[in-house]
Amino acid sequence: MLDQLYFDGVCETDERSPFAIVCSHSIDGNVMDVYGETGEDAQKTAEEIIMRVQRTFVRDDIQAERERQDAQWGGPEHDDHHTVEDWCSILFDRVERAQSEIEGYYAEVSHQTYRHRLVQVAAVAVAAIEAYDRQEVYEQSLKQDNRAEEK
Repeated sequence: MLDQLYFDGVCETDERSPFAIVCSHSIDGNVMDVYGETGEDAQKTAEEIIMRVQRTFVRDDIQAERERQDAQWGGPEHDDHHTVEDWCSILFDRVERAQSEIEGYYAEVSHQTYRHRLVQVAAVAVAAIEAYDRQEVYEQSLKQDNRAEEK
């Protein structure tokens, strides 16, 4: 688990240069790994790590929302009954909800509220993709079964 990132320091070498140190800890708090880099690549390394951590947080939030949706609606058994048109309609509804949040964004809507709406949009898109992929696999298996019966 990455929980600390240090950047904008100097490395005590012959010359002072930027450095990045990444320290990962286990659940019990013990240091598991330390990685450091000096020189010109340090800023790039730090930026790449920050981007990966942010993406991980986003993916975790989308996954948690998918799990919440599955618990609420029944998962694949429910999702697989939707047509492509249904999914587009559901997605448009979620996007419209996000849109309504930003219309008042500068007035009273919090960053978290707007972000939550975007996570909902992404989670519904994931559900649509999952259902579409399951349908595609099902149709491919039917085609294979039909070919086998023809022989």
